[in-house]
Amino acid sequence: VLAQSRAAPPSGLRIKLLLDSPVATVEPDIREGTLRIAGLLESLGHHVEPIAAPASSLDEFLPIYQRFAAGLPVLHEGWLQPVTRWLREVGAQIDPALAQERVAYFERLLAGLLGDADLMLRPTTPCFAPRVGQYASLSGEEHFRQAAVLGGFTAAVNCSGQPAATVPAGLGG
Repeated sequence: VLAQSRAAPPSGLRIKLLLDSPVATVEPDIREGTLRIAGLLESLGHHVEPIAAPASSLDEFLPIYQRFAAGLPVLHEGWLQPVTRWLREVGAQIDPALAQERVAYFERLLAGLLGDADLMLRPTTPCFAPRVGQYASLSGEEHFRQAAVLGGFTAAVNCSGQPAATVPAGLGG
């Protein structure tokens, strides 16, 4: 491993660039930061190809997350946040086969987006972090739907078991 770390970095990687999320609008500063990284990668000899966001929705993903939350062990339901209680209550009614079918759907969707590329470049989140307490007065479902935009680029990757890495690229907001 040490010898590999001293080797010349790879060149000529095929990189897909995804700048749009199907569930949120990407803030301009985040878009610009991602484009700067894409430009740096191109200057290092890699091929960066912009691609369009897939046609997908939060409601297509939601059963995965709900079923997952329903299966987590909890010491005391009363200690949970309203959003977690809502996810668990609805998730307990979801057929595990449906959740698995949705996971498989996102695996195929991501594989199709990547195609024969070596990796995909995209923002980690489409927006900056919310203020502390921003969701405190919302119902569980409203909280989830507003916070879900934060996972607009990562949730499907995480739930379908795809490899990923996040590299900090700037501060803002």
